[in-house]
Formats: sequence, structure tokens, C-alpha cells
Amino acid sequence: MHISNSVLLLALEAATAIANPVRSRSVSRIQLSQARSSTYDASSIPKQAAKVIARKTTRRAVINPESEDAGFWYGSFTVGDAIDLSLLIDTGSSDPAINPGKYKPSFASENLNKNGKLAYSTTEEDGCGVAEISYGQYSDIVSFGGLTATNQVFANVIETTPPNNGTITTFPHDGLVGFAGADSSELQTTPFFTNLCNHEAVLSCRFGLAFKTDGTGEQILGELDSSLYSGNLATAPISDQWQVTGDVSVNGKVIAKDQQIVLDSGTANVIGPPGAVQALFDAAGIQAVNVSLPGCTEVLTGYYPCDQPPTVGFAYPTGSKSFFDIEPSAFLEAQDNSGNCTAIVSGIDFGADTWVVGQAWFQGKYVDHNVDGKSIGVATLKSK
Repeated sequence: MHISNSVLLLALEAATAIANPVRSRSVSRIQLSQARSSTYDASSIPKQAAKVIARKTTRRAVINPESEDAGFWYGSFTVGDAIDLSLLIDTGSSDPAINPGKYKPSFASENLNKNGKLAYSTTEEDGCGVAEISYGQYSDIVSFGGLTATNQVFANVIETTPPNNGTITTFPHDGLVGFAGADSSELQTTPFFTNLCNHEAVLSCRFGLAFKTDGTGEQILGELDSSLYSGNLATAPISDQWQVTGDVSVNGKVIAKDQQIVLDSGTANVIGPPGAVQALFDAAGIQAVNVSLPGCTEVLTGYYPCDQPPTVGFAYPTGSKSFFDIEPSAFLEAQDNSGNCTAIVSGIDFGADTWVVGQAWFQGKYVDHNVDGKSIGVATLKSK
């Protein structure tokens, strides 16, 4: 998803725990499976506790398999006294936001008496769709994967009637958590993961997304987990969280260089400037068609024989020889009964010459988001 003019999931559910205050740095791995997560007794935290509390040891949290839904990924959070909230994990926005009726205040809750509205795009599987989210600001204890931040500011969504134009006014499931930086915060506050980093609750200020093609995956907080991928990690500097410059290839041949690319787990498909996508379709032998869809004025979409998916990849930075392709199973967005498939790549004019590379491309890869190193790293998962 995009929030305002910046670009905008993963999905996971996590156990939560309380241990010694700050300075005890931790690595947290959140793994998808069928077990439910545990929780903690919020009343055991002193009212004047430090902002971040973390486990001393590595925690492996187990979550239930509702990890990926309609192209988006979800994780299990505790917010205040509300446990097991299924929140969309989004590297394209920064702020936590909880749907109406889902938040249960803890003893530490504070109403900040600030109201506003958040605007998102790319809210649908096809890359279209918009959201207008009204909210009131609160702060409370927020936990994920054994890591806890107190005094975390978030948007408590206010229920409003959706307008008659396909705009949504609440999120899927229970809400959303952004994993981009403070510069993109519409609440003008410190995002959850930045909060953990600022208070040294993680060993390193980085997190990894490891999505498999079967709808399961992991998020690793606080380290680079090289046990999950094979080969070398290809790295590229970021100009913003999480924007890089890179190249686009079709069937092993570069068709576009020096492209601005945002890696956005909160977008389901892959979206590019219409001109660049037309060139990609031409090179791949994909039939291009312009269509109108809710939330978009015009979309360039493409069709191809389902048994002949093209190989489309991205390399970071520009000039790199390491291209990472969209997995064949992830390349189709939909298919009909005659053997024709809709490509997961589409062309939409957002008013900026930028690609938004979403979770369809993430599948089968380990994607390292290194805040301290100001870089993105990509490698192929050992088990896709």
C-alpha cells in the first residue's frame, strides 16, 4: 500500500514476553505455523517503565497459518490488553493503526486527543483501491515477536461510512503496522520498529522478510539470518526506506535501467510506470490491454498463456548482475477457463516514475531491511 505520497505487508503472528528493561538486546524470529501465540501480564510492568522491554534470549514465536490472505501478509500483535490482533505487515508505511472495536486499553493507555485522517492506495490485489482512515491518536504497550515497546503511539481507527466509490475506511483483519522509517510517519511519531532500535531492544537495527511460495513465511527482527538463504546477499543502498535504484529484465535481458524501485510488502502485485510496463510486455510477448478499475483511472494489464510464464526480474543496484525473478507461481494474478492468465505486473501512473515491487516478487527470497547500513539485501531462500 501507499500512504499519502510515500509508498506502502508480511504476515505473522507472534508470542509476546516481558523480561529485563532496555539494553538487553534480542533477536526475534517469527515463524508461521498452526499454533497460537502466548501473551503476557501487562500489569507486571511498572507505570514508569522504560520505553522498550525485550527478552534476553532469542525467541522463536509460532503463529497460525492465516499468514497470507488476498495477497497481503499478517502478524499477531498485542496492543494494550488486546491480544492476537491480526495486523497487516507493511514496509511501505510507518504507523500502526488498529481497526474500530479491536483496541482494548491497558493501564498504560493514554488518549493523546489528536484526530486526523490517513490516506492509502494500492489497497486491492490488483494494485488499485484507496483507503481513507479516520483516527484518534493513542499510546499504549505494543508487542510483537517477543519485543515490546511501551508508550507506542498508534492510530485508533474511527468507524466511518465508506463513500460510494470503492474507497475503504477500515483495514482488512484487525489493522496494520508500518515498518518504514520515521520520515514517512503520518502521525509524526516514532514507528514501532524504530522505537525498538532507538532503545537497543534488537541486536541490530534490521529485519528480514522470508516469504515462501506456499503462503508461509518468517520475519526476523534484529539480525541477518544467513541460515535461511543460499548464495551471497546482493545489497544496494537505499535513498529512503525502502527505495532503491535498479534494473528490470525479461528472460534474462535488461529492458530498463536506472529505475526508481520501492520494495513494498504492503502491495500485492508489481506496479510500474505505464511506458516501462508496455516495454516489458512487448519484450515478454504479453498482450497489453488498458482497463478501468475501482481506485484507478486507468490500468495497463497483460495476458499470457498460463503454461508459458515469462521470466521477469529485478536487480539492485543498477548494473548488478544478480537478477531476482518473480517466481512462476507468483506471476499470475488470475486465470480464466481457456488457459489465459493475467500478469501480476501492471502499469499505473502514480504521478512519479517509480516501480512499486510488492509481495509477489518477495516470494522465494530473503529480503534484508538494514536500517543501520541504509541498505536492502536480497538472496534466494533455501526452501522456497
